[in-house]
Amino acid sequence: MTLSARETAWARIHSLAQRPGAGSIRTLFDADPERFQRFHRKACGILLDMSKTSIDSEVLAALLELAQASQVTARRDAMAAGQIVNQTEQRAVLHMALRAPRSAGFRAALPEGGYEDASASVEETLERMRQFTRAIHTGDIRGATGETFTDVINIGIGGSDLGPFMASRALWTVRSPMRPLYRPMPTRTTGRPSAPG
Repeated sequence: MTLSARETAWARIHSLAQRPGAGSIRTLFDADPERFQRFHRKACGILLDMSKTSIDSEVLAALLELAQASQVTARRDAMAAGQIVNQTEQRAVLHMALRAPRSAGFRAALPEGGYEDASASVEETLERMRQFTRAIHTGDIRGATGETFTDVINIGIGGSDLGPFMASRALWTVRSPMRPLYRPMPTRTTGRPSAPG
């Protein structure tokens, strides 16, 4: 059986990881005082410092080979173009539309054909969230007993924890009538504080 380009690239990475001293970052810095200069990239105000990992020229080349074999660039371009890339849910995944201004004009392919204005959809959802949060803070939205909300309780487990954590944190401000966030202990420690600071 012949290996695919992707399998070959993975095998190369695995082989490089097995080399003696492959994980020793201190040794790599001792051997190459210019390591930081060679293994960092900077763009758009973001610094990617690979020098403090066990990466070396061979590993970087193997990782780039894997990216090419996995068609990362083509998949990124398809995602940015709003094509359907989430095969499980048959939908586009325009995460960048969440961070872009309304004027960005991101479009998302629809399973039945055509496109929707993803930027407009994101802006509409964010506005509904702002209105909901304001209504909670002003007491226009109340609990089942008619009382204003006083506590935010976030229950999340594992990967599902981040979204509720951010939403409940957004509902709590110094000026709101709510007390700080209370979180039951998740089954997996997240390292996040239990109350906003």
